[in-house]
Amino acid sequence: MNKFSALTSGTDRFVTNTLLGLATAAMSTIYANASNINMSEDIQSITNTFIILLPILSALCVSILTTQRFNEKWKICDMGASMIVSEIYNFRAGTDVYMAKIAGR
Repeated sequence: MNKFSALTSGTDRFVTNTLLGLATAAMSTIYANASNINMSEDIQSITNTFIILLPILSALCVSILTTQRFNEKWKICDMGASMIVSEIYNFRAGTDVYMAKIAGR
């Protein structure tokens, strides 16, 4: 997985969780005002189903993301890769700790 796909997948997950939260809030508002709105029995049963399923789905997605911590793992791997590249450049340029070894020949 390259850097771009890791960033977009993290962004996609964040957007998905945000949309699930907004959908849950919207369904809760509709459910709370159901007595004031003239809805058919079918729409009320669909609303009742969603008012139960949306918070469960949202909590499941958030728990998976916090358990896996994909963003933190990606950041640690990216930092390690940058440190390795830095050491390679220091060695090739003869700087930092490698300067003494070259000068002491």
